[in-house]
Amino acid sequence: MGDFNHDGRPDLRRRQSRLESHVHHVPDSRFGIWAGSFTGNQQTDIVLTEGRRAATTQWRVSSHWARRSIRSRCSSRASRRFPPRHGQIFRPAQLKRALHYETDTFASLYLQNNGNGTFTATPLPNLAQISPIRGIVATDVDGDGNLDLIVAGNLYETEPNTPRADAGNGLWLRGDGRGHFTPVPPAESGFLAPLNVAGLALIETPTGSAVLVANSGDSLSAYAIRRARRPRP
Repeated sequence: MGDFNHDGRPDLRRRQSRLESHVHHVPDSRFGIWAGSFTGNQQTDIVLTEGRRAATTQWRVSSHWARRSIRSRCSSRASRRFPPRHGQIFRPAQLKRALHYETDTFASLYLQNNGNGTFTATPLPNLAQISPIRGIVATDVDGDGNLDLIVAGNLYETEPNTPRADAGNGLWLRGDGRGHFTPVPPAESGFLAPLNVAGLALIETPTGSAVLVANSGDSLSAYAIRRARRPRP
């Protein structure tokens, strides 16, 4: 969270999964997840669906359920359509008790506060979408008075039928003070976080600010931020 456009209102930055995934999102539809005890054994089962926005709503089952895990363990990616109101697969009572969430995008977003209780969503640049973002730091990296973003993240622990997400190298997103961000590649910024990043943290040291990178199953990394000095008024 931060005021990225200098209007005095807090804006949000939402991290999401990578856009390129084994789950292919169909336009004009919502990707959904249902969690509940569908087999009657008091264990949580997971079902992924795709719901079409139409008068006769239908869901496409994207994966069989996986017990005690949000990661699907099925080897088959076959899908079939069914009208939920007919109760062919799940009874209405089962769906009513289940936890249900939906999304219409997998992109990582910048949410600009409109000041009236609403936000305008804008996807971050493509270079920020190639892998899951698991850590975010909002700070003025270059000392120009505008908040920037430092993002990083990969995900090695994926389900058996999905390759691990390891294309991310970390990224500095330079803010322009109006809610727009320009990616600065590692070769220029000096920030390189290519491992299984679990999170980022900004700390203050005797010599200035630094970004800590937590890597799952590996050592902690640290990067000093060398801000340019602002000219005196």
